[in-house]
Amino acid sequence: MQVKFSKYVEETFTTKGGKEMTKGTLVGNKTGQYDDLVAFTLWNQEAMYTASQLKEGAVIDVKFDIKAREWTKNGVTKYFTDATAFGIDTQQSIPTPQNAPSAPKVEEGEDDDGLPF
Repeated sequence: MQVKFSKYVEETFTTKGGKEMTKGTLVGNKTGQYDDLVAFTLWNQEAMYTASQLKEGAVIDVKFDIKAREWTKNGVTKYFTDATAFGIDTQQSIPTPQNAPSAPKVEEGEDDDGLPF
């Protein structure tokens, strides 16, 4: 989906199990005939980094999944829908993160399993 980027927000929280997690939210407007407001949840570190580097107004292509959850309290069931982005394509130049892991160095002859990849 093509989106005109507005803002990116990160939230860090602790789960019930005590694990610290970071969730991102990318906000923008659909491009085309209707400019509906859209928001995507980001859990993927690469997508979160890309979103944090975008400039307001950038037109991006968001790849996402739609999932729903059921929640019942006091006999009343509610449903929540979430659009989770797993990829962001942009024409904007995004700098490489400072702490990006480098590819492991393989010495010649070390990878000798006969496979072409």
